[in-house]
Amino acid sequence: MTLIPKNLKKLKIHFKDPLFKNSYFILLILGSISIFGLVFLVIVTRYYSPEDVGFAAALQSISQLISAFSALGLNYGIIRFFAQRDDRNEMVKSSFFLVGVFSILLSVFILMTLQYWSPGLISLRENSFLIVSFIILTVLFSVFTLQGNVFYAARVMKLSFVQYLIFVLIRLPLPIFFVSFGVLGIILSWTVAVTIAFFIGHVWLIPKVLPRYTLGLKMNVRILREILPFSFGNYISAVLEILPMLILPVFIVNILEVKDAAYFLVAWAITAVTIQIPGAVATSLFAEGSSNQEIEFRSNLKKSVKFIMFLLIPTILFLLIFGDTVLSLFGQTYSEHATRLLGFFMMGCIPLAINQIYFTIKRVQLDVQPLIVVNLLIAVIVISGSYVLMKMIGLIGVGIAWSLGQGTAAVIVSISLLKRYRTSGSLISKI
Repeated sequence: MTLIPKNLKKLKIHFKDPLFKNSYFILLILGSISIFGLVFLVIVTRYYSPEDVGFAAALQSISQLISAFSALGLNYGIIRFFAQRDDRNEMVKSSFFLVGVFSILLSVFILMTLQYWSPGLISLRENSFLIVSFIILTVLFSVFTLQGNVFYAARVMKLSFVQYLIFVLIRLPLPIFFVSFGVLGIILSWTVAVTIAFFIGHVWLIPKVLPRYTLGLKMNVRILREILPFSFGNYISAVLEILPMLILPVFIVNILEVKDAAYFLVAWAITAVTIQIPGAVATSLFAEGSSNQEIEFRSNLKKSVKFIMFLLIPTILFLLIFGDTVLSLFGQTYSEHATRLLGFFMMGCIPLAINQIYFTIKRVQLDVQPLIVVNLLIAVIVISGSYVLMKMIGLIGVGIAWSLGQGTAAVIVSISLLKRYRTSGSLISKI
């Protein structure tokens, strides 16, 4: 199938293909989140100082890091086993409960030990309202994210789109109303929006894919024991995958200046829009691969690679050429301090796409060990490289380290896939 349908009939076939249809929905979801996130950032950077934006960026990164740790890989477990189980309601409810409890414990632990690993953020503990808002945000965001994976697993992507659209639209104007609160105003904007979206999703959207689902707290240990082995391997891999970009704002605050975290946040937010392309297609491929036979997965794999490159390369070229103009939307100071950083982020996007496809193949094969190894390699290179390079050349060192980490991993997984192709005639073994 060609990537560009040449007539109406082929266009209809293209959109009926589950791989492409779900990819578009996921792109719509992730793209909307990222684009509305950029608009949110434009508002925040216009109304708040770089210091407030930088401090809030560090807090938000910590919140997302806790959410990632709290997920325990159940986001992947739900997608992988949803179609195979009759006790989906209990599986989903048990996953929500476990993730919620774990995120509370982690949030409290992080706040109690803040002075040991991020002295630059210790003032957080001086504001009780900020503490409460931070904990609510972290806990609800953890479960809210898991809700989206339920819709992915059920292959009803439009409900996930509705869920996230509610969140981003509610969040958008709130920084203006909360501007007098400073850093707290930015965090409150996230907290209020995710609270409303969480309850709407739980009461209205989840029952659409789980008809007998009811609101309540319940944990079935037997079910969790059955899905956690696969989930936990993906958990380690997923945490390692996102760890660098969540921990780096804290590094930046401690090594450079608080305002540098704001410049990093804006450059990474734009990059996040770009990398949603391979992320969306890889998620769709994973959902299809978890339901389809091996031959169909092979076909979808080829289509996925072509589709990713078809969308990704023009996006990268656009941002390499017009990146400074895009950054100027946030203010001239962001264009001056983040353009080169954005350029280095763009250089790592194609290697990242290669890695994402490799990870999807391994997840469908239930082989999570290579994911852990590769993501550990990337995390070590990005975190250690950023630490060293920031001290030598400043903020741009983060971009260099990130591209180096993604590029190194892409070379390794490409060699691995080519060796498999030469020995078996296929990039993947039997699923």
